[in-house]
Amino acid sequence: MPELFDIAVLGEDESSELYQLLRLCGDVVPQRFLDGEYLIRQDEPDQDLFIVLKGVYSVEQPPLVPGGPPVILASVTCDPLKVAIVGEMAYFGDQRRTASVRSAGVTYALRLKPAHIDVIIGCFPMLTKVICQQFARRLKEANDAIRAFQSRFALVSTKRMVSAGELLFSEGDLATAIHQVVAGQVEIRRGAHSALVEAQDAASGFLEPEAYLGMRPHQTSACAHTDAILVSVDREHVDTLIRCYPELATRLG
Repeated sequence: MPELFDIAVLGEDESSELYQLLRLCGDVVPQRFLDGEYLIRQDEPDQDLFIVLKGVYSVEQPPLVPGGPPVILASVTCDPLKVAIVGEMAYFGDQRRTASVRSAGVTYALRLKPAHIDVIIGCFPMLTKVICQQFARRLKEANDAIRAFQSRFALVSTKRMVSAGELLFSEGDLATAIHQVVAGQVEIRRGAHSALVEAQDAASGFLEPEAYLGMRPHQTSACAHTDAILVSVDREHVDTLIRCYPELATRLG
């Protein structure tokens, strides 16, 4: 189990942004992780994120074969002059973790909640820079994935970022395009009933594909529950979309 620690052991100046963050947000938790302890476990739904202050951590996924070693995606070394943020996609809402993060040796970190990101952006420019760099890397990964998708299937799609609360379509609107959630969460509502859709869902993150495939009006309304990244495909590319996602063919009718 990780232990609490005093940030003074890292030699941080009391005027630093890290000290100021701890003073301003009493629920930010300094934790020391020992070798092999997990900061984040794959597939868990928790929303904590971490500013890693000192130490080494690895990002890994399960073994390719039973009993084999984990697949190491990255190994990152941090110190107070070069901190890193991990688990930042929690800012986009309740999502299952796509990889595990484990301490290699002793690692010092601050455990945060998604709401602390807004505090940091509003008050701490140096930490904001770290967060923006990480979000930029994530957006680049999404762009690379979309480009690979388009190249492989010649599917013309449009990427867009939406803010929490933004309306995507309303019940009764003609489904001239289909929307797929890449990151974040979208709320689908019909009458008094609602559900959240995210990228890992059974329908591959598509929002009411039946309306799009059946060329009929939407039976639901869709609104961004969190800040989100979406991909949209126009009606004219429905055949290519089904080639890319043959499971959607079961929804035709």
